[in-house]
Amino acid sequence: MENEKHRHPCHKQEIPRLNRVIGQLEGVKKMIEERRYCPDILIQLRAARSAIRAVESNILKTHLQSCVAQSFASEEDKEQKLNELKELFDRFESSTNPLRTERFLTYCILLVSNFFTYPSVANSAAFAKI
Repeated sequence: MENEKHRHPCHKQEIPRLNRVIGQLEGVKKMIEERRYCPDILIQLRAARSAIRAVESNILKTHLQSCVAQSFASEEDKEQKLNELKELFDRFESSTNPLRTERFLTYCILLVSNFFTYPSVANSAAFAKI
């Protein structure tokens, strides 16, 4: 249902990271089958969760830098993307800790507000830490 005039960005660079996550989860499954020590299992689950969050973060950054930025060409598209971001915020607030949601919101606000004025800032290393 996405607007036909917009082409979605490529996320193929995330496939190796996702393959590692799948391997980690297979390892966790094996640990559970072998009745391994609970903290060891939890450590591996935390590592998999961290890797998934990194993929999520990379895809979000790409979305903001391409899909959202492109939507500013049309007022209607801009409103649609802003509403989409609000829905994402609502989902993230209910499923993640408040600090992570605050960083996500800060990143979005900075990127959207600076993208057209300072495109190099929106792509800078400062955003890599968010």
